[in-house]
Formats: sequence, structure tokens, C-alpha cells
Amino acid sequence: MEQNKLRQKILEYKVLQNRVETLHKQLNLILNKIEELEITENGLKELENANELNFSLGNQVFIKGKIVDKQKVLVGMGANIFMEKTFEEAIKIIEKRKKELKEAVQHIQQEVSNILSVLQQLEKEISEVSKNV
Repeated sequence: MEQNKLRQKILEYKVLQNRVETLHKQLNLILNKIEELEITENGLKELENANELNFSLGNQVFIKGKIVDKQKVLVGMGANIFMEKTFEEAIKIIEKRKKELKEAVQHIQQEVSNILSVLQQLEKEISEVSKNV
């Protein structure tokens, strides 16, 4: 009986550990996305005053180009759809996306904290049950 209870607690512990690892991976992806958005936002702000720009062709290869239209930029809206926006509108969209991602970070951090509390309790329970086995 105690051995089954011990197995159950250990299994529950492992499942929760895996969940924490998954949440940490999600958290890192979101934090990277926030960093990318901040870089993009700074780039947009610098672009307003620039006449030339190095355009990335991929894999660390760039080409110099002149900015023809400084009034609008194309903003990805998802599903490979782009919309023409002013710099101010694009920055607002980026700020909104960053805010949403930061809220997701807080949610994930809270979930991790809750799971860690449960894991701590499970460690105590596993220790107690293992003494009786």
C-alpha cells in the first residue's frame, strides 16, 4: 500500500518537474520575442531619421539601400499578411505585442512558482512515505 503511494507521489513529482521544464522553455521563447520586438522598435525609431539602411539578405549578408518612402512601413499581422502602417502605428503595435508578451511572462512565472510550491510539498510527502516503506 505504502509502496503504491510512494510510486504515485514520485510519478506526480516527475510530471510536475516536466511541466516546469516546459514552462521555462516557453518563458525563454517569449523573452527572446520581447527582445526582438525591442530591437525592432529601436530600429523603427532610428529609421525615422535615416536615409540609408543596411538590409539583411539573410545569414549575416547585408546590402545598402536608400529609403524611398519614410512615411509607411509594412507590419506583419500574422498568417503571412502585412499591412502598411505609419511609424507611429507600427510602434504602437509593437508596444501592444510587448505588453501582451510581458503579461504572458508574468502568468508563466506565477504558474512555475505555484508548481514549485507543490513540488516542495511533494518532496516532504515522498520523504515521509519512503520512511514507511
